[in-house]
Amino acid sequence: MKATTNQGPGAVDLMKQAASRGLAHTHFLTPAETETLNQTLNRQRQAFTLTFYGGFAGAKRQVAVLTDIRRSPCEAAAVIAAVAIHHRPQDELSHRDILGAVLGLGLKRETIGDIVTGPVAYLVCLGNLADVIAAELTKVGPFGVTAGIVPLETLPPRQEQLEEQTGTVASARLDAVLAASFRLARGKAADYILSGKVQLAYALCQKPDREVSGGQVISVRGLGQVKILALGGTSRKGRLIIRYGRYV
Repeated sequence: MKATTNQGPGAVDLMKQAASRGLAHTHFLTPAETETLNQTLNRQRQAFTLTFYGGFAGAKRQVAVLTDIRRSPCEAAAVIAAVAIHHRPQDELSHRDILGAVLGLGLKRETIGDIVTGPVAYLVCLGNLADVIAAELTKVGPFGVTAGIVPLETLPPRQEQLEEQTGTVASARLDAVLAASFRLARGKAADYILSGKVQLAYALCQKPDREVSGGQVISVRGLGQVKILALGGTSRKGRLIIRYGRYV
């Protein structure tokens, strides 16, 4: 059996559906799409409640649920579901392997949220597809697996693998923070920003003087990602202390 689903409504259609039905939701959004939708719908908060569900604590991919303000937001389980994938201890299943096997069932990437590997692997999907995955996912690559639906509340936290480092910057400007965290000359960092190769909080940013805040992620095409863990305090030379983590 091949299963397919539509991507889900955009911001305008989402508001129309929520207004007529009381509730509407998207497919799984990337962090950049989440940020864009959040900004687009920010002016509509008096009419709607916007909620994001990803299943895992710290999920990167999330479903946006827009609810008429007169209704209570729905529970996550009404929109998404979790599937546990059991495999032999000696069989190491990668994120790519699992995603490829799931997409091989005929599903689209946007119907699948985060995937966490381990002794038991877990994935989050749109709720109406969980039965298909549980019934039909019997192999990941050459390895046999058993899949089953599990309650969302049993999912383990999604662990970020970060290599933490500290440094100092002249200010919280993007070009300064980028230069310090990627060990670049400040002029080179500015070149990356102006050439459209940098995202701040998953949104394209071409302003070297944009201020960076703790918790934001900086992505540089070709170099990778860092998460700014903390900005604060001053060194003996009067420079701003920065603590950041590089994704490994």
